[in-house]
Amino acid sequence: MRKFKIIVLAILLFIISAILLLQIDDDLDPQAQSMYEQAMAHKESEAYIYLLGMQAGVGEKPEIVGKALMASIREADKKYFANPHTQEFEHEDYTDEKRLPLPELGSCIYTEKDCEYTDKLFDYSFNLESLPEEQKVLLKRYKKLIAMRDFHTLPLPHIYTPLPTFQYLTKGNTLASLEAIEKAKKGNLDEAKKLLLNDISLLRFNLQQADTLITKIIYVSMISKTLDVLSALIHKYDSPAQENIKALTSDEKSLVKAMDYEYGLGHNLFKSLDRAPNLLSTIGNNEEGNLPAWVSRILYKPNMTMNATFPALRQVGQDSLLTSKAFTLKVASDKPISKKMSIIRNYAGTILWRIAGPDFNPYIARVFALDAKIHLFNKTANQTKLPATLSHINNPFYDDKAAYYSEDKKAICVDAPLLDKRKDYRCLRIK
Repeated sequence: MRKFKIIVLAILLFIISAILLLQIDDDLDPQAQSMYEQAMAHKESEAYIYLLGMQAGVGEKPEIVGKALMASIREADKKYFANPHTQEFEHEDYTDEKRLPLPELGSCIYTEKDCEYTDKLFDYSFNLESLPEEQKVLLKRYKKLIAMRDFHTLPLPHIYTPLPTFQYLTKGNTLASLEAIEKAKKGNLDEAKKLLLNDISLLRFNLQQADTLITKIIYVSMISKTLDVLSALIHKYDSPAQENIKALTSDEKSLVKAMDYEYGLGHNLFKSLDRAPNLLSTIGNNEEGNLPAWVSRILYKPNMTMNATFPALRQVGQDSLLTSKAFTLKVASDKPISKKMSIIRNYAGTILWRIAGPDFNPYIARVFALDAKIHLFNKTANQTKLPATLSHINNPFYDDKAAYYSEDKKAICVDAPLLDKRKDYRCLRIK
């Protein structure tokens, strides 16, 4: 009997020791900690406040509306981080009734995918003087925003972080291109080109400042579309650019800051699941949120999970600084960064790690494609007549390929990795 009691006691001690040991998480990697601190650093930005407030009605000031919205977001951030297990994030939003109407510029005049955007702009009937008041206001706000020099994303990164109404930014960019096209149609070609080149310059500064992936790609898209309009205008009116556009700088191409923010988002998500009663439902087991904290901690270790995820995001930032050819080779031979993680110590974390991140390479490819588009512009924009073949224009991505005309002869294209279906990024309009 005494021997039996000793065995039972030993088993109980083993179970208790195992439970206690399985509560222990790893230390957070210093590099991951550094990325997190960058993402969470307190910043001030009049430009971001203005972007938030661009939706303000005609009679209101974007600065005031944006400041009120940002104050509400910060208050909601405080409540969320005080108790992230609640998964609640409530903040004040601007009412639809007061919001500045977005211009109706025809079907498909601004979409994510290629939709003959440049053709529609040149065909669009536009008159700046008779423009509706709300469109004049939007154009004025757009020009003010892109000229501001202190853009930083202010809301803290988490899965409930509200996005600004980027449609006002992109629609403003469309109105600016229409203004330049109108001047060209009236014979003011130099002024039209000057407007577009200035727009590209200001957008590029904002591209350099962009610190989230979505902001980065939106600016890449706007610069790409504006470059199409400028090139098409130059060839349509036989008015050479008479200057080259500088290639993208490393700061403009870099996704390092954007990946810091992405990591911050993932970090706060993973941290919010620490000892969470709803852990199993989060990883897809459809269980109700009633796990005891100690059981949840046995199944999931936030620092172990974050230590496994940050290397891939750091690598994305590094890859964005490669040359075009080096990136192409990297994509062709790319292997996911693997970091061992104990499924025994971190079962739920292992599942989350396997499904956590998207493939960021297509986004890097869009940035490199913009640089290639600038290369095509510099090779063609100072000529009044283009040659029948383009074999003399090299492809920045492939040594054995050259630029070529699109099937409809409206654009000059290069093949680019991961962008076979996205001609709007890798082709420069000339008609």
